[in-house]
Amino acid sequence: WRFRSYCLYNMGLVDQSTIWEQPKVVFSVSSSNSQLDNFDLSQHQRALQSRFHEQKVQIESHLLQDMSLTDQIELAMSCTILVTVCGGATATAMFLPHGA
Repeated sequence: WRFRSYCLYNMGLVDQSTIWEQPKVVFSVSSSNSQLDNFDLSQHQRALQSRFHEQKVQIESHLLQDMSLTDQIELAMSCTILVTVCGGATATAMFLPHGA
């Protein structure tokens, strides 16, 4: 946690982690430019959306490779669950808030 705080401080970011009023699930889409390594999580996202369609659960998908590092970190700090495959995007997980 101290390393996370150190990174945020050195990037000039404020830890915006808060208690969630509404759970937020973020799916990382198109994890790779290679078709062999690109895992499609859309069926998982649809299953989750159908399960929680009447409940207050925010479900989003983002193409992390097209986002700046700052935007990726701010997104991670705002979510309850980050769904991604093993690889570079998992480094963003260290910026998830406590309890995520």
